[in-house]
Amino acid sequence: MCIYLPTYPISPCPLCHRSAHDWDAARCAHQITYLGLLENVRVRRAGFAYRGEYKRFIDRYNLCHLSTRHWNSNDRRGCEQLMSALGIPDTEWR
Repeated sequence: MCIYLPTYPISPCPLCHRSAHDWDAARCAHQITYLGLLENVRVRRAGFAYRGEYKRFIDRYNLCHLSTRHWNSNDRRGCEQLMSALGIPDTEWR
């Protein structure tokens, strides 16, 4: 992997060669910069978090609770009901 152009997976990989307890800090820093992860953290802290579509969310996670298994009404209301049914506080998702 080290001899090719840098193409990184979504998560940083600290190993150039596969061995336990080997950590290349410079490589991790380069990957984090390349992937733009620090910029994502800055944007999130500024209050501009990624906002997904309600329809996509309810279609993916509606099976997590009985009350939303066969949801066919307002997608936003379904997401709110699902999050409250799962016991996730409003501060985590609003």
